[in-house]
Amino acid sequence: MSTAEFTLKNSEKLGNRLSWAAGLIIFTSVVLTSGTFTWLEFRREFDQQVSVLRDTAVVFGSTVSEPLAKGDRRQVQQALTSISRLESFRFAEVLDRNGDAFAEMGFDTLLERRSGELPQGDFSGFLISDDVWVSDDVIHGGQEVGTVRLLADISNVRSAFFFNIGYNLLLSLLLALLATAASRIVIRHLTLPIFNLSQLMTRLGRESDYTARASEAGKGEIRLLAQSFNRMLEDIETRNRQLMEYQETLEARVEERTRDLAEAKEEADRANAAKSEFLATMSHEIRTPMNSMLVSSELLASAGLDARHQRYADIIARSGRSLLAIINDILDLSKIQAGKLDLEKIPVSTHGLVKDALDLFFKPASDKGLDICGQVDANVPEEVIGDPTRLHQILTNLTNNALKFTEKGAVTISVKGEQTKEGAFLRFAVTDTGIGIPPQNAAQIFDSFSQADQTTTRKFGGTGLGLAICRQLVEAMGGKIGVDSKEGEGSSFHFTLPVAALAALPVKDSAAGEKPAMVILPPTASRRVIVDGLRRVGHTVTAVSPGDVTERDIQHAELIYTLPALITELPSLPPDATLVAIGALEDAMMEKLVAAGTVQDAILLPVSTPQILQTATRVAQGKALGAELYRSKPEASHHTAYSDARVLLVDDNAVNREVALLALSRFAIEPVVADNGFDAIKLASDNEFDLIFMDCSMPEMDGFEATRRIRQQESDAGTAPAPIVALTAHKAETIETRADAAGMDAIMVKPFTIGDLTDCLSNWLEKQAWHGQGTESGDLAADEGTSAQTPEETSPVLQDGVFDPAMLQNLRDIAGDGFEVMLQQLRALYKVNASGLYAELSHAVEHDKAGEIGRLAHALKSMSFNIGAGRLGAICQNLEDAALGNAAAEQTMTAMFADISREYDLVMFELDKISNGSGSKKQEAASAAG
Repeated sequence: MSTAEFTLKNSEKLGNRLSWAAGLIIFTSVVLTSGTFTWLEFRREFDQQVSVLRDTAVVFGSTVSEPLAKGDRRQVQQALTSISRLESFRFAEVLDRNGDAFAEMGFDTLLERRSGELPQGDFSGFLISDDVWVSDDVIHGGQEVGTVRLLADISNVRSAFFFNIGYNLLLSLLLALLATAASRIVIRHLTLPIFNLSQLMTRLGRESDYTARASEAGKGEIRLLAQSFNRMLEDIETRNRQLMEYQETLEARVEERTRDLAEAKEEADRANAAKSEFLATMSHEIRTPMNSMLVSSELLASAGLDARHQRYADIIARSGRSLLAIINDILDLSKIQAGKLDLEKIPVSTHGLVKDALDLFFKPASDKGLDICGQVDANVPEEVIGDPTRLHQILTNLTNNALKFTEKGAVTISVKGEQTKEGAFLRFAVTDTGIGIPPQNAAQIFDSFSQADQTTTRKFGGTGLGLAICRQLVEAMGGKIGVDSKEGEGSSFHFTLPVAALAALPVKDSAAGEKPAMVILPPTASRRVIVDGLRRVGHTVTAVSPGDVTERDIQHAELIYTLPALITELPSLPPDATLVAIGALEDAMMEKLVAAGTVQDAILLPVSTPQILQTATRVAQGKALGAELYRSKPEASHHTAYSDARVLLVDDNAVNREVALLALSRFAIEPVVADNGFDAIKLASDNEFDLIFMDCSMPEMDGFEATRRIRQQESDAGTAPAPIVALTAHKAETIETRADAAGMDAIMVKPFTIGDLTDCLSNWLEKQAWHGQGTESGDLAADEGTSAQTPEETSPVLQDGVFDPAMLQNLRDIAGDGFEVMLQQLRALYKVNASGLYAELSHAVEHDKAGEIGRLAHALKSMSFNIGAGRLGAICQNLEDAALGNAAAEQTMTAMFADISREYDLVMFELDKISNGSGSKKQEAASAAG
């Protein structure tokens, strides 16, 4: 910035502006003061002139009053002549009582100005006129006989006024100039420090020399300003010095920070790699046993079981698939926060989502005495596009939370359609009657590691991550999640899902409209869902509590929905009434009623709208299932046979090999088996295989290396390469890369499903396919059933309270017809594994290892309870609590173990007697009954 830019004009300088301001103020003050006095003087002179004229008019009026009254014009004229001798006289006239001119004297030119007479005392016209009019009434004998009017010249007064005005202005201007000059000298002296300060600031701006200081010689505010300015310069100088020092060391600091960031990044990369490796390893370790569990459950589910056991198998298979989906997503959890979550967009059954959640949580809800049901509105489409795994994860998470925080009442899963300005949405809600959420905690309930209060985790468990993951998943799908809750009255967690369109409302069944329905149930959530479903079908519904039912109601009922236990308590039923039970397939009472023909159909628990609609439609159309509810179903699927296919199966895990062999047998395949990579290479060299299943993780030589060597053999021999499908429980991205590099053709992830195996075989064994009926699982089940032993051969002995009858009954309820086979297997496993646990527990007690004691006592307790050894289990429970500090112990752990030792010997003695067949028939019968 140049010096010229800092030069001020004289008119802009503060001293000059203050001087001119002072002069202007003085000039204005003098002008106002002198003008006021001049005006007052003029007013006094003007009033004096008017007063003289008025007195003259009065005297003259007295003189001419008598002649005017007599009409003597001559004498009046003579009187006017005497008035004309006045110095200021201009014109005079006398008017008679009619206002007509009687006599006058003066210049004729003034006669035209009569109409311009000014009122007495009014001098506003003075600035434009030199004349003033006065008048007075002429009185004679007490009566007005005329008027005298005089016109006087007062120009001398007016001239004096203007002269004084000009004189005052001139004098005021002179005084203002003198004052300006004097004030300029004084103000310049006063403002000199400010001027010097401004010059210093100008120089600072030009030269940036912050070492200069302003003079503090002034007084008052000027001195304070200089001191403040100097302090500011000191601060700036200090900061500049610090900045210079920082700038000199900045490069070194940047290098140091860069080095630290690089180290932190390397550490984060190592941690991320370790996490990925851990997740991959954990996924592999979990998926390996899942392979056998899932395939076996699918085989069992398609084995043509009776309805009750088919339900068990279906639930196991669905739960296995759900667990598999969660395991598959372990590696994807970090993607949620990284914003890299991949969502599927495939058809999803809304009815299936609700049914799966209800089936999964029906038993836990029943165990707590809770009513759980599902309601699906009529405008909800049966299929939507979305990610079934994620939706199932969200719905089950919310349902699990609801059950966790609900001690009594009901949990309802509902789905309804909503049409808004933004489009069509499905609103999923899980409503409970639990503890509720305080309003102040509802806002952060969806944050990570957040729960309603600090006691929640201790009382109910959980990490506080479930709802946070649900929120992230819902938002990733384009929806919103929220909660409506009132403390002590329950909560309703809900989320939305955008859909293409809502379903059209269905037409009611005309057959249902002809038959009214009665629902006899307590007023629960399930009753509301049942009533709503029946009305949607077209029934006229009457809902009655069991205690309010009368015989008259029953006699007029045509269609009754109620619990099996209530059917036997109802009054006499009309012969044409149709009864539909509401219960579980496991309910023995319902099975008897169906077998007897008393009950024509059933709504199976847990209650859901789609199931109600199906049952109600069947019954209304006269197609009730009746005894079909409990009949075994034939195998639902057949598989293509590949009996001519030459398949090599390579896996080091015996359980996995057994599962794979069983699964391949469904397709009439008898594979060649190898349990290591070396044998696989030799078999591939000596034989031509149509397909090779190669496990990737094997000791000594993994599947990748084995594949590379097989490919090398094929290249050296010039033979066509056999398709090699990788079997792996890993789900990492590196697996595909390694498989491609090794020469593998495809990957089948363990645990695989029958569907996965079907797709794989159809893809690689097209030429070997024989499209006839494959082997049926029903045959396998029949073969397995023949090996089951009779109850007399398998029942445990009830001896001296070693086995608890209540526990045995519980096992019977769980296993049903397979109780004896299951118990035999459990006894065999117990004898093999319990001895090892007992020995380890003895060693841990001897060396006082509390943590090991608690773990081993817990394991032995669980195994004992599973075979009905309740007394031994209870003693193990006491030892576990004492070791882990969960309860105060009345005995030492050594004394407790002595009790365990005595009871353990009794249990093993009784098990040996059972296996040797030495139990009495009476004891066996008692055990079977118990």
